[in-house]
Amino acid sequence: MAQISTIETAVRFGEIPFTDFTKELITGTFDAIVDANLRQMEAYVDMVQILTKDLSTYINDTKNDISLAEIQSLVESLNLPADDASTG
Repeated sequence: MAQISTIETAVRFGEIPFTDFTKELITGTFDAIVDANLRQMEAYVDMVQILTKDLSTYINDTKNDISLAEIQSLVESLNLPADDASTG
């Protein structure tokens, strides 16, 4: 009886459009990878454009987003080397 079930199942494989399914699966996966790559490259280009701005442009573009207290806190946390004239 199990043999008949196996044979019936094997015969039914012809009903499944396996080649179309496989083609769509591979195409869909490839398209998803390409789309993700494009989004990643666009994000990278945006990041490079932001990072290559000069400091004054960056400050002018973000001056309303960052408070003076936040800027002072950042500068104080940098532990910048002391100027030789001020230490002597």
